[in-house]
Amino acid sequence: MKMLFIMFGLLCALPTMLAADIPMPLRSTQAFLQADTLVLCSAFDELSETRVALFLENTSDIQPKVSVTQGPTEWLLPDEFSVLVVISGLETDAATIDCAKQSAPYGSLVVAEISQAIEQLGEPAKHPNKRIEHALGNVMWLQSLYYHEDFNLVTVVIGLTNASASSLNDTLLHLFDLPKTACLENPACFAAEK
Repeated sequence: MKMLFIMFGLLCALPTMLAADIPMPLRSTQAFLQADTLVLCSAFDELSETRVALFLENTSDIQPKVSVTQGPTEWLLPDEFSVLVVISGLETDAATIDCAKQSAPYGSLVVAEISQAIEQLGEPAKHPNKRIEHALGNVMWLQSLYYHEDFNLVTVVIGLTNASASSLNDTLLHLFDLPKTACLENPACFAAEK
């Protein structure tokens, strides 16, 4: 099984863990709008399948093809690709882990992906330049992508240290690589950003 790992946090991106011959079909998470299915396993009630679907329906200038589904769900090999989104806080609850394990076609490997990403929450941000690293402070929000070519699947692990309106809106925006203006008139966004 081939796996690609990319992390997006504050200002840094970590290199991939695979050889360069693995094709990465996604140049931006905005490609998730064209996925067959997005399965959501969220530890936060505020970031439910209903809210994500409402967000997409009310974002102007996009025409999403993706169907948003609440996990757990049985895995079906997609025509194009699908996305499994796991959203967690500092500690991942058992229900979120079970949802991810039941939804991922590769079973318990998803637990390692979740742990690898979430263990960086609250820790000091890492950057090759020590001055920049010192200025960044602790990781408060992160998004890690794991590409599973054998299953046409991208697993996204998003970690939040708190469920503030700003963090929840950033999660909706960054999941689909959309600008902050996408929240201006969108009823799915939380009040602090309007």
